[in-house]
Amino acid sequence: MTLFVQYLRQQEAYKILAALPHGVEGNLLQIVDSDLASESQIEFIRYMVKLAEYPEVVIETGTNKGYFSYIMSEIYPDDIDLYLYTFDTMPESEECIKALDNHFDSTGKRIYLNFFLGDSKQTLTEMVDDATNKNIYADINDCGFAWIDGGHDIPTAKSDIDNVMRLGVNYIGIDDCNIPELRSLVTDMCTNNDHGFVYTLVENPFPYDQRQAVLLVKNA
Repeated sequence: MTLFVQYLRQQEAYKILAALPHGVEGNLLQIVDSDLASESQIEFIRYMVKLAEYPEVVIETGTNKGYFSYIMSEIYPDDIDLYLYTFDTMPESEECIKALDNHFDSTGKRIYLNFFLGDSKQTLTEMVDDATNKNIYADINDCGFAWIDGGHDIPTAKSDIDNVMRLGVNYIGIDDCNIPELRSLVTDMCTNNDHGFVYTLVENPFPYDQRQAVLLVKNA
């Protein structure tokens, strides 16, 4: 386990999130396949965000316990603002984000969290519709990175990926591509989407990621 993962588990924000009740799904830091798997995914997130040049706007589907938001707060340089839009169906996720947001406020972190409760097939679709047609949430048109880790059924995953592609997001991380149907969908959408974009699929270069997260990079 790297010093960075150990560091993450020692910070106050981690302790706040770990103390909150939630479900039993994997969540990057607390409930993990193994410490090596956690390290692999976190290092991959660091790699992807650096490649995306620390974009000011990020979208996440699958908030879960809020650890992605926490990790992003530790990855980003202190002089860069981050506006993170995160989506989940679980009310407990909202409590986690509220607790984390309060912690960021008290510590002066320039991380601004926006949580949306509900099915992302509806909530994220409506947000993208508003951003592209009505100039509401206009800043998500500048989204530079998306992390897709919400519903792993094909209709939800397809909707989430399609929505961020619709925004023209250059870097799209997608978790759980160890699921054959999901990997097949992701591979197909690299070239077969409704928006005329072509993406290159990049495997996680860090070993031991049992969930086989991938990165889609939009071709110039």
